[in-house]
Amino acid sequence: MKKIFSSPIVGEIPRLRNMLENAGIACLLRNEVTAGLSPDVPMTEGTPELWIQDDDRLAEALQIKADFQSSAVPVGEDWQCQKCGEISEPQFTSCWKCGALRAEQIPVKWIPRDVPVPQPDTGQSVAEVEGGTPCVACGKRIAERTKYCPFCGWTQPREFYDPPG
Repeated sequence: MKKIFSSPIVGEIPRLRNMLENAGIACLLRNEVTAGLSPDVPMTEGTPELWIQDDDRLAEALQIKADFQSSAVPVGEDWQCQKCGEISEPQFTSCWKCGALRAEQIPVKWIPRDVPVPQPDTGQSVAEVEGGTPCVACGKRIAERTKYCPFCGWTQPREFYDPPG
């Protein structure tokens, strides 16, 4: 069983789950109940998660997830919080770190993606790192402290690329 998606946004997991199940990929939802127990249960431990049951269908599930996520892209540039200096992506209207509102309240424009997501540069050959950390999605060995897997593009858990202490 592999975790395919996690999101605190209420409607995202059911939509992706329907897409996966329509493709015949059996799914399991975890943390459905604990998501409503905040602040007693930390958000990192209570965020709903969607897992696929058949590991052999991971590549197909990841493609469905990529299609789901690329249906619309935010337009604009990253912005810096004037209170704490943290960088946020254009679709956010408040700072994720301190909660301060964005200085310019410009509405975010969403546009449908007419072209597919560009594929990684295949001119560079990518090889597994001997003794590296296995990617949580595809299992290939990647360099320690790597945020994105060069094989499947999956974002690794924060403790993989930014360990505490």
